[in-house]
Amino acid sequence: MEFMVRMLLLLLLPLSSAATAVAPLAPAPPPRAHTQTADGVLVNGNFAMSPRKMNATVIVGRDSLPGWALRGHVEYVSGGPQPGGMYFAAAPGVHALRLGARASAAQAVAVRPGAAYALTFAATRTCARDVEYEEALRLRVAVSPSFSAPGDVPVRTLYGAAAADAWAWGFRAAERDAQVVFSNPAADDHDDGLNCGPLLAAVAIKELPAPMPSKGKPNTMHPWMASLRFVASGRRARVTFYSSYYHTSAGDGVSPCGPVLDQVKVQPLMTKA
Repeated sequence: MEFMVRMLLLLLLPLSSAATAVAPLAPAPPPRAHTQTADGVLVNGNFAMSPRKMNATVIVGRDSLPGWALRGHVEYVSGGPQPGGMYFAAAPGVHALRLGARASAAQAVAVRPGAAYALTFAATRTCARDVEYEEALRLRVAVSPSFSAPGDVPVRTLYGAAAADAWAWGFRAAERDAQVVFSNPAADDHDDGLNCGPLLAAVAIKELPAPMPSKGKPNTMHPWMASLRFVASGRRARVTFYSSYYHTSAGDGVSPCGPVLDQVKVQPLMTKA
């Protein structure tokens, strides 16, 4: 009996070793989703933390820039005058990424499934080109997984602006973790495909409040509509609407971010005598 047990063990040992040798490796864990700051800025969303390794202005290494995963030709630049006479439309001292042709910058963020979000960022051009290339140069924004399709933002050269254009990209989250990707979809067959890519800066994200019906509103009013009553103190009154959005600058007339205002009406109310 003891001899049979020893033979059985000898037969099982090689099989166990073989099974261990061919066992498939566990898949690599996905990148851990980052939690943004209280004001919505992504981890290193303003690119204040410099890359660990660089070759002149080119970032070397996929994970060299803290908080971001890079692919392709990505440069780490500062706003203001540049060598060679160029001027980057960003505040002096503010850091930004320049994405070459087919290059991208991505970050995993923690979101709430089903919630709507606004992804805000600043983008601008870095050199002037002809009309054909001007129309072809875009900044692609994608969030996955989400219920919103990727889209392209047209980036223009605005020499009269003191800062980059501010954009807001809306999406609805599908899962707890989302991958935010900014890329330059321009083909690399242009002479300046690597050097004329868009600048990316000031990346932030905020959850949008769900539209909720307000108490006391007529049934004909949309949830996003508002009604304000006031008592006039004279024959004329000034009605003012203002935006407190942090990307909007009073001295910059090209920033498209901010609330949309429409159908403003002022009408008297019947009062009891």
